[in-house]
Amino acid sequence: MDGPLRSRWLAALRPVDPWIVAFIGLGALAQLTRYLLRFPLWDDEAFLAVSYFDRNFWQMLQPLEYHQVAPLLYLWVQWSVMQLFGVNEYSLRLFSLVCGLSSLGLFGWVSGQLSRGIPRRLAVGMFCVAYPVTRYAVEAKQYAADLMVALLLTGVAIALLKRSDRRHWYGVLLVLTPLGIGLSFPAVFVAGGISLAMACAALRSKQRWAGWLAWGAYSGVVLASFAAVFHVSAAAQSADNLEYLRRCWADAFPPLVISQPWLLAKWLLVTHTSEMFSYPIGGARGASVITAVCAAVGAYQLWRQRRWEWLLMCLVPLGLNLIAAALHRYPYGAHVRFALYFAPWVCLLAGAGLTRCLWIGLRGHADARRGELLFQTRLQLVLGLLALLAPITMVRDVMHPYKTPGDRQARDLARWMWPALARDADVACTKTDLHHVFAPYTWEWGASALYLSNQRIYAGPASRRQAVMVSSNAKSPLRCVHFRNTKAHEDPQAVAAWLDHMRQYYSCESVATFPHGQTGNQYEMAQHTSVIDIYHFVPLETKIPGRTAQAGDRTETQQPSRTR
Repeated sequence: MDGPLRSRWLAALRPVDPWIVAFIGLGALAQLTRYLLRFPLWDDEAFLAVSYFDRNFWQMLQPLEYHQVAPLLYLWVQWSVMQLFGVNEYSLRLFSLVCGLSSLGLFGWVSGQLSRGIPRRLAVGMFCVAYPVTRYAVEAKQYAADLMVALLLTGVAIALLKRSDRRHWYGVLLVLTPLGIGLSFPAVFVAGGISLAMACAALRSKQRWAGWLAWGAYSGVVLASFAAVFHVSAAAQSADNLEYLRRCWADAFPPLVISQPWLLAKWLLVTHTSEMFSYPIGGARGASVITAVCAAVGAYQLWRQRRWEWLLMCLVPLGLNLIAAALHRYPYGAHVRFALYFAPWVCLLAGAGLTRCLWIGLRGHADARRGELLFQTRLQLVLGLLALLAPITMVRDVMHPYKTPGDRQARDLARWMWPALARDADVACTKTDLHHVFAPYTWEWGASALYLSNQRIYAGPASRRQAVMVSSNAKSPLRCVHFRNTKAHEDPQAVAAWLDHMRQYYSCESVATFPHGQTGNQYEMAQHTSVIDIYHFVPLETKIPGRTAQAGDRTETQQPSRTR
């Protein structure tokens, strides 16, 4: 066996680091646990889910409901999953789970190409048990796809730059890049970093013309892919939603005030020590400062080692993201989900920086052996704390399998209500079946999306039935479900006209009101409360003797405490 082949076999047979395997296993277990707990949908998921319900494949090109913006390939994948497996919490989150689990293995591969030993072990630990990685692997949004695409492109690019003679990696990169940009908007930032890293490698290459030719071809693919995606999907979606999104993302845009430059400096400091760097834990208002400091130390080490290609692949995506934020086109920081594509580099840099920080005070120790033992003690303590984070996350998810109590309340009501109402009567929604909208504002905020999503999930066959015909031929009782926002004033004349029309064929026996839930965030002016009114109509031909109830009668009831 020749030398290179023998070395390759020995590398393949090298013992696997048990900590790496353990962290990847813990991360996968945490994601699967959260997925199987079947969290109720929350506002952000429901906003996007509504767009899948009544559209065909090509209608996903049209502007989305509730001011949403998402990559076209992601929308097509989600729509296809809905067609295959129906509409439920599992199917809505299935693709995200696949992306999340894939990201764990991909990060193990990427980290192995850039680091070894303790820095890699710490990086994998921080990544796999990080709450953002676990959470967004089980949400029906595109953020898990952002992470998976970033890891795929980064891993292939690193393999190409390390062994430029393996041209099959270049072909893989050319194929993956347009697919990745179609699946993830931030993928264009990652691809931009790869492009400049390829340019740097071409400058140092002995065959510069070949390197520059490869760089030019790849950069052309990136630009063409971005232009195509923007023209086909992003531009159409943004035209309708851009102003709304600018208001929502106001805190994620840099304050470019020439007369007050310190505002930008403060914004950058707060942004880079808050949720954007919350790996493995962290939060707003500087709660991620430790991770940020470790990542800065890791970046400094790359600079000292003159590993320019890796430094460019790390920092250029952030620079491009910052430019997009300055143009009010894509948020920078503000929330960890917007920068989930950058999670691999945060963990890789922080792992290298933390390794160096663990040696503080031990390098010049009088007793070298004792210094090594102290370092190992610190290291085992950190690794143990990291390993505890995944079980803590799982226990919390089991004890609180919902994001907010309002989400749980809305789902519990839907689980009980739709099957119960359909047992002995026809059921119709005043909006989706009878097409009555008495207060348009009601259908512009979070709880209405939850109502529509839970209706589609739990109404069962009722969500696919033919429209209920309100006519003199009606023979069965009819229960009309009416969703309303208590702070959105309905048009009384429109409501009265609808009830007058119903009185021609039915007698309203009762009106029951159920609390639906509450929703509110920093983008809304106040906390909103929503309720569901259930009108019970009996056809006039089968009217119960002695019953003279009017349509205005109302019976206030409470939702059952448990769903059966």
